Amino acid sequence: MPTAEIPESVSAKGLAALLDVSVRHLSRLSKADIVIRNENGSYPVTANVGRYIAYAVDGERRKAADTSGDRLREQRRLALERDMARDDRKLVDIEEATETLDEVIALVVEAFEALPRRATSDRSAQLKIQAVCDAIRGELADGLSAKASTLRTGK
Repeated sequence: MPTAEIPESVSAKGLAALLDVSVRHLSRLSKADIVIRNENGSYPVTANVGRYIAYAVDGERRKAADTSGDRLREQRRLALERDMARDDRKLVDIEEATETLDEVIALVVEAFEALPRRATSDRSAQLKIQAVCDAIRGELADGLSAKASTLRTGK
């Protein structure tokens, strides 16, 4: 099968077809010195194909650099938002939250333990109240354990 001869130079329409761009875009490329034109108005094929490929590759490199720069800017923006939310107390560290909950639970347990003595001086009444407090404390412990597990795992 014979191979086609590549002409040394072609018209604007010919080079535009070869590069798969419009004649108007080829004109813009020429004004930007991306493609070159001979004195007679024709375009050297080999030189311009090489120049156009270099231009296209460089454009892709710039896009990739912009994309990685955009990702970095987005990561910085998210980090700043997290820091601001933490400073505004809209975001609380899980360890800090669980420590605070543990302290609150300890206060509730102390209150339940003191309730029978505060309610009455009658020992039998204190024992009855203590039994009710123990039952409520058990129910609370079960519910709080489930909530703490959800808080730790996020599920």
